[in-house]
Amino acid sequence: MKSIMLLLFVSLITLVIYMTVTLGVFKQVTVTEGPYQELHLLYKDHLGPYHTIAEVIKDVETWAQAQGIDCKITFGQFIDDPSVVEHERLKSRGGCVVATFPEKFPIEMKTLLIPARNYILAHFDGSPWLGPYKVYAKVAEFANERKVRITEPVIELYKLIDAHHLETTYLFPWPLAEPIK
Repeated sequence: MKSIMLLLFVSLITLVIYMTVTLGVFKQVTVTEGPYQELHLLYKDHLGPYHTIAEVIKDVETWAQAQGIDCKITFGQFIDDPSVVEHERLKSRGGCVVATFPEKFPIEMKTLLIPARNYILAHFDGSPWLGPYKVYAKVAEFANERKVRITEPVIELYKLIDAHHLETTYLFPWPLAEPIK
C-alpha cells in the first residue's frame, strides 16, 4: 500500500512538473510598445466563452488551407470584457491572417482590414491558455504605469513554430485614448 501511495505521489509531482514546463508557467512575458503591420483577417464570428474559440479558428484554417491560402498565423480577437459581459455572450472573432483576401469564401466567413498602427505588444511562448493569467496581468501593469486604460479589443496572433512550440503575440491598440483620472 505504501509503495502504491508513493508511486501515485511521484506520478502526480511528475505530471505537475511536466505540465508546468510544457504550458510555459516559467516562461517570460515581454511587453513593449510600437508599430505592427497592417492585418488582413479572414474570420468567423464566435459567441461564447473565449476558451471555446479554437474550433472556429480551426474551421477557418482548414478551409483556407484547402483553398491553397497561406494560414501560417491564426488569430483570436476578443471584443468584450469577460469581467463585465456574461461568458455565454462574449463576442470574438477567430481565423487566419492572410496576405490578401480571397475573392470567394463561405458566407459565414468575413474579412477585416486593420491598418498598421501602434500597439502594446506582448510576446509569450507558452500556452495561450495561460495568457489571461500571465500576459494580461503584465500588460495591465504596463498600461497602469503609463496611466492608460485598455479600451479596445485585443488581438492574439498564434504562430505554430513546430509541433511543440507556439508563439503568441498579443496586440493591444496603442495609444489608448482613455487616460486614467
